Amino acid sequence: VAKPLLSHLTVSNMTWGSVSISWEAQESAFDSFLIEVSNSDHPHETMVLSVPGVSRSSVITNLKASSNYTAHLHGLIGGQRAQTLMVQATT
Repeated sequence: VAKPLLSHLTVSNMTWGSVSISWEAQESAFDSFLIEVSNSDHPHETMVLSVPGVSRSSVITNLKASSNYTAHLHGLIGGQRAQTLMVQATT
């Protein structure tokens, strides 16, 4: 059985304190998505967001201005990480 397709993680609408991310995934492939966002200068300050499996985008808020962030998007099936994508953004 092939892994469900999770692809095209992109960043848009960057502001001083927020960023939007979007992705593509096969329909009904994932139960939910877990988004982990960390500040490159303060990696211990990781934010974790959970979004439904039908979602294909999320707005990440409460970010620090002029900072570099890394976002990991995990597609979850049965509570387990099935596939992960990564993207970097600067506020």
